[in-house]
Amino acid sequence: MRRAARWDGACLYKATSAGSTEDSTTGLAPADVHELKRFVAAHRTSTTPLEIVVGGRGRSADWDSERVAIQALAEAGATWWIEWVPPSERDVMRAAIERGPLRID
Repeated sequence: MRRAARWDGACLYKATSAGSTEDSTTGLAPADVHELKRFVAAHRTSTTPLEIVVGGRGRSADWDSERVAIQALAEAGATWWIEWVPPSERDVMRAAIERGPLRID
C-alpha cells in the first residue's frame, strides 16, 4: 500500500487474509476503495492524480446489476474497471471484445 501511494496508481486485489498473496476472488467493494483513498491521502506526497483499478472478474449475466456495482466503485474513487475475459475459443473471445465494455455514463 505504501508503494502504491508513492506512484501513480494501484491495481489491487483482496487477499484471503492479511499478508497472504492468495486472491480471495471476492473483489474490492466501495468501502475498500474508500479505505485505499484514505490510506493514500495520509501517505502520498505527490500531487499527481492517482489511478485506482478494480475488477478482474468476468461479467455476470445481469448487466444492469454490473453497472450499479461499477458505478458504486467509481463513486468511491475507482478510475478503471477491468473485466476478465476467460480463455476460450476464438469466436467466443472475439464476441466478448466486440461487445465492448459496460458503460456507466
